[in-house]
Amino acid sequence: MTRCGFLKDERARIPFSVIGVFLILGSSFTTAYVIKLEQQKSLEITTAMDFNEVENILHFAEADIASVLNLAGMKALKEIGTNPVMTGFNDSLGYDTSNEKTFNMDRARDMVTRELNVYLKTNYLYDYFNDGRYAANIVLLGDEEEPVANWDVVSIDELDMELSRSFNLPLLSPQDRYTTYWVVSVPITFEVRDLSDSDREVFTKEVVVSTIITSRYPILKGLVDEYESRLNGFNSLMVETTAFANAYSMTRGLMHYYNLKPGNVVDNKHLEIIVNGCTLLEQGAVFNSVDPMSLVDYAYHSYKTLTSADDGTELIDVMNIDSFETGDEFSVDPNEIADKSVKFDSGDPDLIVDTSPDIDLAEIAEMPCIIMVVSSLILSMVAVTLYL
Repeated sequence: MTRCGFLKDERARIPFSVIGVFLILGSSFTTAYVIKLEQQKSLEITTAMDFNEVENILHFAEADIASVLNLAGMKALKEIGTNPVMTGFNDSLGYDTSNEKTFNMDRARDMVTRELNVYLKTNYLYDYFNDGRYAANIVLLGDEEEPVANWDVVSIDELDMELSRSFNLPLLSPQDRYTTYWVVSVPITFEVRDLSDSDREVFTKEVVVSTIITSRYPILKGLVDEYESRLNGFNSLMVETTAFANAYSMTRGLMHYYNLKPGNVVDNKHLEIIVNGCTLLEQGAVFNSVDPMSLVDYAYHSYKTLTSADDGTELIDVMNIDSFETGDEFSVDPNEIADKSVKFDSGDPDLIVDTSPDIDLAEIAEMPCIIMVVSSLILSMVAVTLYL
């Protein structure tokens, strides 16, 4: 056979199937050998390290940091509650300025980050936190080498809870679910080291430390915000005040229609009682309690106002009663008030100040009762419609 024929002879070539079998056998032997090496390495690590002990030191570190995180969060909420930002956001601080809520929340995240970084660098470096065999150190991150690189990695979740009240206003009851607590979470990277060999790093692990900030600021803010909204605009206070004022004016109007008493259908002092009473009612509806001093003050002034108006004493007689301070008696002639304009003499005989033209309230009070009723109903319907 010539040299050229030998090169073209294909009888001695090995089929691809045979080569594939050898490749499979080789990979199987290699895999088995690698598995054997991994088992031996794992056995060596197991004999040299107690996994439970390592997990325990990490759990202790998480619990300690969670406690400090709670204290830092309470300090931040105290600062926000003392100096809240309501308007005029400062974009130079780099916070999310979409509204005052997110702005104050970002402030809290920033303050928590700064407080936590100081504590972590003081207690979780150079093997300070250890159990005698292993040490848990924090890994410094970012350009500034901080345990928590930036405040924006700190997350705050709102924990909502239902609030149970002893009484609720029909159709005007406040909401029963509020943000009660904040849950703060911070990612922290730990490295566990073997104290018997300071150069040996067992492993590195990132842990998310979370805790509930035990501060009542969130729920208090929610209650105050709702109380403010119920007092402003066409809200529940307006509905309650309108209803009581209409009932009051209709009752006084009917009394005047039948016996010409009282002289005024609407008394400003009585309207003050209605508004103040509805305000206290709103306070009790939202907060489920009323300031006791305000309640005592309201009861006292209501008693004084009602008794001075309902004991049959005319206003002119009230003006003529003995003065409590001097013991002197005022001398006021009713005719000077009913028939003549009040004049003021400053000492200059040419200076005379007259009051505005007289208005006869009796003619207004003599309007047909049906007009008063219809007017009151229309006002009530308008107020309720605007509220709903």
